[in-house]
Amino acid sequence: MGFPSNRESFLYAAAGWSAARVLAPTGKAVDVAVREGAGDTGHTMAKALQLLGANSLHLGPETLVVVDEAGMVGTDDLRQLLSATTQAGAKTVLVGDAHQLALGPASLVLFDVSTLYFETDAGDGFREPGFSKERRLEPQITLGLLTDAAGFPLTVEAFEGNKAETATMLPVINAFKAAHQLSDVTVVTVVADAGMISEANQVALQAAGLSFILGTRIPHLPDVVREWRDKHPGEAIPDGLTLTQPWPATSSEKARGIPDRVIYYQFRHDRARRTLRGIDEQVRKAERAVDGHAPVKRNRYIQLAGATNSVNRTLEAKTRALAGWKGNTTHLTTQSPAFVIDADPNAPDFKLPAIERCDPAEVKYAVHGQQAGDLRADGSGDEVGN
Repeated sequence: MGFPSNRESFLYAAAGWSAARVLAPTGKAVDVAVREGAGDTGHTMAKALQLLGANSLHLGPETLVVVDEAGMVGTDDLRQLLSATTQAGAKTVLVGDAHQLALGPASLVLFDVSTLYFETDAGDGFREPGFSKERRLEPQITLGLLTDAAGFPLTVEAFEGNKAETATMLPVINAFKAAHQLSDVTVVTVVADAGMISEANQVALQAAGLSFILGTRIPHLPDVVREWRDKHPGEAIPDGLTLTQPWPATSSEKARGIPDRVIYYQFRHDRARRTLRGIDEQVRKAERAVDGHAPVKRNRYIQLAGATNSVNRTLEAKTRALAGWKGNTTHLTTQSPAFVIDADPNAPDFKLPAIERCDPAEVKYAVHGQQAGDLRADGSGDEVGN
């Protein structure tokens, strides 16, 4: 696909880019994009990666890289390119075509949500105060992101700031299916985190002909894990150990449309190491606070009982026992544990950028045709689009 030359020339010139390079899967696509003004020079993706590997393609903070027909670029190639542009400080823009994003007959899509808050005091019906992981009180909007299994963005939808996260999943997925004319024959499996595991979502997903793999919160040591430990006293848990917990629906659940499910629990040494390191740090801080060597701050391991503070050793033992375990719930009871578990690590860590990092000038966004206030991200992370 191409671009109107005046529009693209304005975009990168106004943004201060001194060089704009076009990359595309084919030479024909490169020629068309350059001819229509999408960039100054261009290469096929294969040629660009070859030049990057030979240190013959200059990229810098002044460079804008436009990837045309991005939906046709292989995941590994895209990863190599984004790694190079990130290291060079260049800006990358991915441009796709609706027909190139069509899902295959059996596909995984990954869903997550975040919020963006605005530096304004009053809501307007769309920007409204709502649940914020950062405990912010300003009006915000809720964003739902859908990506493919490789993390390539498919669509993003904005919702009212006070809309529950669990109520955003189905509208985003259904809008994507409608926009890209995905038939009911297409088997779409939705992968999402534990926050999306509400009963209503499970029923709605199945009613819509969608499959699901959801992260599972583990508030207590699962029975299957306890049984394994009882049978292997004192034995170290093998890395990658996977335990299966069937979850048959009761008659009342079936009447409400809830299917039979299964939970797979897997243990990973590296996950346990990271979790235990965090527990050690928090317990040390709690001990210092209890001993009077540090101020008492918010810490889950500090137990308050009247005027007396103590370290919650019961909670410490519980969290240490759970370290390294992760669960996934699905109604795909005939799928292998590997299929279900391997689908989840690719779930997008949806952290939006601090907008002011993308443009030192004051950034304004139009929301529903209105001029919005200064937009900031609820969270931190890398810049969108590199």
